[in-house]
Amino acid sequence: MEKRDYIEKQIDQLGQALKALFQMLSKTKEKNDIPLADELDKYTKRELGLDFAELFQLGEKEIVPFLIKEKGFSNGHLEQLADVVFLLGTGDIHLKQSLSREGLQKIELAILKQLSQVDTNYSLARHMRITALETTGSDRTTS
Repeated sequence: MEKRDYIEKQIDQLGQALKALFQMLSKTKEKNDIPLADELDKYTKRELGLDFAELFQLGEKEIVPFLIKEKGFSNGHLEQLADVVFLLGTGDIHLKQSLSREGLQKIELAILKQLSQVDTNYSLARHMRITALETTGSDRTTS
């Protein structure tokens, strides 16, 4: 029982860290202040133990299993991460070369596809984001 409580506590802390990151990104968009990509990298490594460069190395089908098994993400955490990745990829934040918009879109698409398969509630917004990402991806490959 204690082990389960510890794991639940860790997952809750992960959710809080994702929430704080999402709020930080939202506030910077409101202020029209552009955070440095290095600050975001440091924050995600420190608070989430997550390195976007590590995710970029994974194939599209490996991203979500890695996040669930290795990082303990739940569906709620995946949804929050997809939102954060969406904000990073909107073009409002200057990214380092190691954080490509295509890589971010790959991560977001993998997460959203997984959520659409396992979530019992249908989300029109999620479906529209998947369609937009797939369209953008096919446009890149044909160009």
